[in-house]
Amino acid sequence: MSDSAARPAAPAHGWRVHAVLLAIQVVFSTLPVATKLVLPVIEPLAISTLRIFGSALAFAAVKWVRTRERVTSRRDLLALAGLALVGVVLNQVLFLLGVARTTAIHANILITIIPVFTLAVALALGRERLSAAKVGGIALAGTGALYLIAARNIAGEGATVLGDGLVAVNAFFYACYLVLSKDLLRR
Repeated sequence: MSDSAARPAAPAHGWRVHAVLLAIQVVFSTLPVATKLVLPVIEPLAISTLRIFGSALAFAAVKWVRTRERVTSRRDLLALAGLALVGVVLNQVLFLLGVARTTAIHANILITIIPVFTLAVALALGRERLSAAKVGGIALAGTGALYLIAARNIAGEGATVLGDGLVAVNAFFYACYLVLSKDLLRR
């Protein structure tokens, strides 16, 4: 019997999922740099307003084309509104105000704490259990971030405690959004 007969076939769409995940990571990691390039021309709140309303229009268009389902439950509508506030509005505003007051390098290093916050929120709400793999992954990411800070001696010309704090709070709100949206979005 050949090796290919013994293994189940991989789903045909598997490469697409990986391509999308790669694209998301590229966008996520270059966002602070792109933001720093745009900030001298457009104010942070103007950028966040454009992104929020532009995204809302894009999602409305996709929903209109792809599905006719409606959210009718008052509870779900309130949950979606709360998620939009936490995961979009507060997330975007805090990120952009923070990046305006820190460096792109600091912002990129600080957003590595999103998984830490996500696990902490999920643990606090009883939605996850602690495991060695989760602790190991967070320790590995933390070690990488600390290495970057130590290796580059990033005092950060142009960085402020306020800017770094705003990016960190942004990471916390995004983590809250990730945990709180999981069940609703799955439905």
